Parts: sequence; C-alpha cells; structure tokens
Amino acid sequence: MKEEMLIYRILHGSRLYGTNTATSDQDFKEVYIPSGRSILLQRIKEARAGGPAKEANEKNQAGDVDTNSFAITKLFSMITKGDIIGCEMIFTPPQNVLFKDPRYDLILENKNIFLSRKVDGYVGYCRQQANKYGIRGSRVAAVRGAMEMFASMMDTGHKKLSEVWFETSIYARSTEHCEIELIRNGATDDDMPHFVCCGKKQPITNPIKAAYDCYKKVFDEYGHRALAAEQNNGIDWKAVSHACRVGEQAVELLMDHTITFPRPNAERLLSIKRGEVVYQEVADYLDSLLIKVEACSKISTLPEKPDHDKIDQLILMFHGEMVQ
Repeated sequence: MKEEMLIYRILHGSRLYGTNTATSDQDFKEVYIPSGRSILLQRIKEARAGGPAKEANEKNQAGDVDTNSFAITKLFSMITKGDIIGCEMIFTPPQNVLFKDPRYDLILENKNIFLSRKVDGYVGYCRQQANKYGIRGSRVAAVRGAMEMFASMMDTGHKKLSEVWFETSIYARSTEHCEIELIRNGATDDDMPHFVCCGKKQPITNPIKAAYDCYKKVFDEYGHRALAAEQNNGIDWKAVSHACRVGEQAVELLMDHTITFPRPNAERLLSIKRGEVVYQEVADYLDSLLIKVEACSKISTLPEKPDHDKIDQLILMFHGEMVQ
C-alpha cells in the first residue's frame, strides 16, 4: 500500500483573480490522493486547513499564509455540486500551478465530466450577498408588505403561520423576491414549507409574531443601508467585490464552459474592493447579476448533471493504485 500522495498545488485567492494588493495574504490550495491504509479503513480525511491561529472573525494580514488541502473525492464532490473553489481548481492557469503530478492531468483532461448546470454554490453566494447588500425598491416593498401582512394577521387572533398559510402562500407567489420553499426537517425527515422573503425564511410552524419581528428587523436594516448607500460607509467592500466576481464567473462557466484567470475585469473588481465605486451602483449590479446567473443556468448548454459513472471510474483508478 502507498502513502498519501500530493498531486496538485496552486496559488489561489486574489493572486489567482488578479485582485491582490500590498496587504494581500497568500492562499494555497492542494489536492491529494489518500493513503491506501486510510482508503481501506474508510478513514479518509477529506479536507484540512493550515494557517496562522486567529480569533473569531479576525481577517488575514499581509504575509499570512493559508493552505487548504482536499482529497480527490472531496474535490470531485465540490465540483459536481457547483462549489466555487472546486470549479476554480480545474481552470487555474499554468502560471498559478506550483506543482502538478501527471495524475492530475488526467483530471484536467476529463474536467467536462464534472460540469453541469448545477451551480448552487455560485447562485447561493450571489443570492446571499444580493440579499445582504441590495436595497432595491422592489426588495423594500416586498419586506414592507410581508411585515404589514403579518401585523394584520396578529389582530385576527391567529397565532401560528399554519393558521394563515393560505393567505401567506398567495402573497409569496404574487410578490417579487418571495417564495414558498420546502426545507427538509432533520428531526422528522419531512419537507417543511417555509415562507421566504428576500432570503429570510420562516417555517410554517413559527408564530405569526416571530415572522412579523423578523421582517420588521429586515425593513429597519434596509433603512440603515439606504443611509450607508448615500455615505458609502459601513460596507464590507472586499465581500462585495467577491460577490461580483463570483457572479461573473458563474455566467462565464454556464455560457462558455470555462473560467478565465486572472479575471478580465480585475481592475474594476479592485476598484470595488477599495470602495471607489458608489454603493448603490454595486448593489444594483449584484441584483441584476443574480438574475442573470439564474437565467443562464436555464439556457446553458452544459449537461443537466455530471457524469457520475465516469467520475467513479476515476476514483476507482486513483484509489486502486494506492491500495495495491
């Protein structure tokens, strides 16, 4: 049996995107084939991270070095699920590749078997940031309407959303930025209906008062964001620039089946990262980008799903070599 084998190491992060500055840290990504022993004992460590010890929410500093390593099974899973980092690791240009075993060439030669219209990681990240930073009038109106709807329902004597679900569902299906979503309940393994407005979810079992409080808080936050938009203050510009980049990568992947690095509009992303672009302009762009990503996922010529049979064949080949 063979020991663990490193087959890929790249320089990732801002130095891949072309958005690094004097204060940027160094971010490395690696891929390895687990040892034969760990494969046979089913004790594969699928991912590990190394870097300087930090307090919660403490950001990296210039000179810091972070390394994330993934087993091939983890990498394959990331790509097939539309994970952002996983997809980036099969489109990394030669200048960012620090080490590549010939075995990884086989992965790159067959990268199309991993790709599909499933870009949940991209869509999820874009939606999260659009909901966080977007203050379009339609969002404000949707939240205000939800807040007012639940306020009126509290006056009827009803206590639970389940008691007013018909009216709640009608609002969700007739209002932009709202929907009814089924989410699996881990305790019962059943799908539970949730009312969703601008990304904030309320299960059917929640009290109406809790739903009202939730959307009242969101509505108040929109007011603060509007003020921040006028003053260009209080914005996590690095996170905003990441969201713009991720959305643009998703569109390119869906339409052209590739991702270009460094990013063609790196200078624009750097301007956003430095807070040089008007907040409202970026917020509106994020909203439109999310709509574009979701539209592209419907018309993309990528397959509906990855080729899992061929992916399994690769895993069998790589793991089989290690256990011999």
